[in-house]
Amino acid sequence: MTERVPASQPASSRPRELHSRRRRAVLGPVLAGTLALGAVVVPVVASASAATATAFTAGDLVVYRVGDGSSSLSSSAAPVFLDEYTPSGTLVTSVELPTADSGTTHELTASGSAASEGLLTLSADGRYLLAPGYHQAVGKSSVASTDDVTVARVGGDGTVDTSTMLSGFADGNNVRGATSTDGTSIWVSGANEGIGYTTLGSSSYTQLSSSNVREVEVVDGQLYTTSNKSSIGVSTVGSGTPTTSGQSLANLPGKPESSGDPYSAVLLSLSGGSTPDTMYVSDNTAGKILKYSLVSGSWTAEGSTSVSNVVDLTGSVVGGKAVLYSTGSGSSGTSGTLSLVTDAAGAGASMSGTVSTLASAASKEAFRGVAFAPSGAATASASATPSPSASASASASASASASASASPSGSKTPTISASPATLLGAVGNTKNPTATITVGDAYYGAAAVTLTAKSSKTSVVPTSGLTFSGTGATRTLTVTPSAAGYSTLTITATAGSSTATTTIAYAASFEDDADPSADYYSGIGNASTLIDAGNGYFFIGDDETNVLYLYQQGVTAPVKTFDFTSELPYGTTEVDIEAAARVGNRIYWTGSMSASSSGNAEPSRSTLFATDVTGTGASATLTYVGAYTGLLGDLLSWDKSNGNALGLNASSTNDPKSTTGLNVEGMEFAPNSTSTAYVAFRAPLESTSTRTDALVVPVTNIDQLVTSAATTATFGSAIDMNLDGLGIREIRKNAANQYVILTGTSNGDNDAAALWSWDGVAADAPVQNGVTLPAPAQAGASTSGAWEGIGVLPASLSSGSPVYLIQDDGDVTWYNDGDSSKSGLTSQYMKFLGDTVTWQ
Repeated sequence: MTERVPASQPASSRPRELHSRRRRAVLGPVLAGTLALGAVVVPVVASASAATATAFTAGDLVVYRVGDGSSSLSSSAAPVFLDEYTPSGTLVTSVELPTADSGTTHELTASGSAASEGLLTLSADGRYLLAPGYHQAVGKSSVASTDDVTVARVGGDGTVDTSTMLSGFADGNNVRGATSTDGTSIWVSGANEGIGYTTLGSSSYTQLSSSNVREVEVVDGQLYTTSNKSSIGVSTVGSGTPTTSGQSLANLPGKPESSGDPYSAVLLSLSGGSTPDTMYVSDNTAGKILKYSLVSGSWTAEGSTSVSNVVDLTGSVVGGKAVLYSTGSGSSGTSGTLSLVTDAAGAGASMSGTVSTLASAASKEAFRGVAFAPSGAATASASATPSPSASASASASASASASASASPSGSKTPTISASPATLLGAVGNTKNPTATITVGDAYYGAAAVTLTAKSSKTSVVPTSGLTFSGTGATRTLTVTPSAAGYSTLTITATAGSSTATTTIAYAASFEDDADPSADYYSGIGNASTLIDAGNGYFFIGDDETNVLYLYQQGVTAPVKTFDFTSELPYGTTEVDIEAAARVGNRIYWTGSMSASSSGNAEPSRSTLFATDVTGTGASATLTYVGAYTGLLGDLLSWDKSNGNALGLNASSTNDPKSTTGLNVEGMEFAPNSTSTAYVAFRAPLESTSTRTDALVVPVTNIDQLVTSAATTATFGSAIDMNLDGLGIREIRKNAANQYVILTGTSNGDNDAAALWSWDGVAADAPVQNGVTLPAPAQAGASTSGAWEGIGVLPASLSSGSPVYLIQDDGDVTWYNDGDSSKSGLTSQYMKFLGDTVTWQ
């Protein structure tokens, strides 16, 4: 399965005409090790030849849509469209399947209200989509009670074939799914006739089983099906890919969903192996996607994520996480949503799913199945009608065999490139990023190119730790390090007797025993605060640079950077960004306001500045608003006017990493406020005599400071918090005003950390949560990381909720060579860690 890149058209402005396809560059490589059981199939334009059809972009999604928006949906036959979307939910094109017979091209329609129909699949070889429907005209009443069925086969090059028309297969009840190994052998599923086998262009079939089933799919050479009848659940059909009658259905070990309402299932390998270890099943009645792990040969339930009226499902593995795409047809089968579901928990762990809606069906339209788009060219078929402008002889020669017999030409020397140029991994990590290798050969073709790899330091990366996957022009290199250190990886492409090489600079950090499934991010190492950017992306502030970064959760390299040094009051002089807070589309960033370790004033660290956000996710951008440099001075004057009750004036000249220092590391807005921000201190601890309580000071006009609407900060009453002798490293809330406080030592030991809940009311005490945080990354005895940032919180925080944290790892000597992000490492080797903990 593959990932694809976004175009720019919202679903609400969907074009209705045929061939309105837009092109984009492919951002993601094909993801090896991903097997979809019942993933939706993508049909293309009826009667389109390879000469006129527009190819799909591998990695995009295709949704089986019923209805054209002109008539209300009912049990009558409605037209079927295949909508191509980018993985971010942007519509690329809509392709209408034929609604009338013409020669060997047969009409294909679907019931407007039957959610169990239209389960798309991608063929086992990845070249075709298979889409079922009825051989009936648009408007046919109670179409599911008719008999004849049409199966559409759609190639990666956009060619549509509807020559397969099975007389009597529906037999008065729903036709549901279709699948294929290679585009020629086809299996069809339905309510009355069960599972049938046929071949492309045929009008007859062999009934393999009479059981009432839903999806059929071929995975690793085995035919599977799903059903809510007769305790079938998720089952195999006979052995391998059977073609004869009398086949038995056998539950998978553990009988997953045998008593539920399964529509579709996806098998993935989350541990990085070649054998699937995790299965996700869509249960329509429960309105959930259920997770199962293969434990000692049996599929074991691992929780679920709610997705209303979920029907079909497909997915892949990205950065060690399950990235799933689901469709729903609404409670009456006459509407639709396309959703993204991400499970970051990994293999063998309870599902930790986040759900976001990518697209919704327009009025009088409904979504059914979903699948990844096919890739590669289709072979010639009976219903692939030639373009009107093409000559008869030209169309007759447009076959697979014609291209195979053509004389090769061009250079015999292969081409090769690698991305990224620098690859960072970690010993024992289950989410290590891979490299994309792009190859070509003008003479032999990309498919003929073979790859080998060599490590310059086999103690870091042994030869056995270098594996390739994929075919064609795009390959994937997986690197499994055995020790911390550096190695140059040389990749050689060979075609015939010619070769070409490229290199990757590789670095592996030491094994982090605290969590082998933690995320690592590159480019900086002193991450100190995190702000949600939407759709699984976040902004990062780093206390050693004034540049802001945008990352996608679980993906190593930054997506964008934002450099406002030309507009900041002190230019490139370090702000020491330690805290940030977002309200609406405005983010406030503040320096630590601390002195140097020797107590010298650092005016630039008293910078408070604001940026405005436009867009979300990968398209999020920041623009500079303004800054204020007087907040520390205002704090000191305010405390002095109150008899130095907090001791801030004395603290401002002390070592900031001490209980008597001054160091701001958290900021968040007060409940339901857009003007009052809680500024939270790592130090000092209060009171001046006991040094036991953390300090929070409300700044009541922060919104006016960055726009020069106010020239002096105003403050509310200081809040002392008993946090078990720890200072505050971050504070974050959700829209329900549930606060999470991250605490750590006031000094530099970083040997204690905890999470606390709070309601934002000054008179109410925070309560420590029972979660135990993983030990920060540590090399040796003295170079530890520190938990310093909190990600976006769930809308309702309760036991079992995921909470994402990031570390400041500026002092960690990742590669056991004495160099850290603060001393010695260049930006290409800097990294920081992120991880998910479960709220107790």
